[in-house]
Amino acid sequence: MSTLASPPNICYNPLIGRRRKQKPKRKKKLFFPANFNIEAAEVFVVSDEGKGLGKMTRDEAIKIAQGQGLDLVVVNQKNDPPIAKVLDFKKFLYEETKKERGGRQSKKGGLKQLRLKPNIAEHDLKMRIDQAQAFLEEGNSVKFVVHYIGREIVHKSLGQEKLAGVLKALEGVAEPEKAPWFEGKRLIVVLRPR
Repeated sequence: MSTLASPPNICYNPLIGRRRKQKPKRKKKLFFPANFNIEAAEVFVVSDEGKGLGKMTRDEAIKIAQGQGLDLVVVNQKNDPPIAKVLDFKKFLYEETKKERGGRQSKKGGLKQLRLKPNIAEHDLKMRIDQAQAFLEEGNSVKFVVHYIGREIVHKSLGQEKLAGVLKALEGVAEPEKAPWFEGKRLIVVLRPR
């Protein structure tokens, strides 16, 4: 039996039985004109220490930057003349992308969710409790969800016992916002740090 591999930009839908092309995802690239890519004839130059060197032509500014072994990068194009800074371009790009990614990192005080099953093994339950304790110490709230699959819902007491064990293990670190409740086939409790 051979398996057919489809190209990465083709998506096969088995329900319809045909392929369609997927659009490649584009990453937003940061653009800062540097050195000879600067279009303005005159720029206001700032040194790498932050001192203003004044207005000068692009070529003069590039000579100053190259004399120091650095690059001339336009950091603000909206001004007239544009503000260009003498700095290491690769390091500058790295710091800018790091700033952009910084906004996407998780914030303290969020809500973390941990899923359990009513027949979870003792070791796995202990691992979930340890994870929850780490989240609570960071200042996050933790939502435990016991997910019943199929006819497991007939034995609600199994999940309630597991959740009671979790609450007992974490009583010194956390307190429940309210008593555990059911939403469909899920038993839920939210713990907040003390």
